[in-house]
Amino acid sequence: MFTPSQTLAWDTVRSSKKRLVQELAPCMKSDPPVTRCLHEPAQKTVADMRRQYGMVCKLESSISDYYEVSKEGEVLMG
Repeated sequence: MFTPSQTLAWDTVRSSKKRLVQELAPCMKSDPPVTRCLHEPAQKTVADMRRQYGMVCKLESSISDYYEVSKEGEVLMG
């Protein structure tokens, strides 16, 4: 599945052309609200998750538009 702002990839374990989700690169420094980097659960690798669940899915989001909400509840486009 693909949209301009999101990409969903998964292990193709039943296909003749196997493609597996790769280990993630180390997170960049989180700097909310500009950048957020989160790896959960932090102690597990992609290989650990594959052994536990049988396959892995990966959702990437590169949304650059966001909304700000003021303390008064007014929605501001970011």
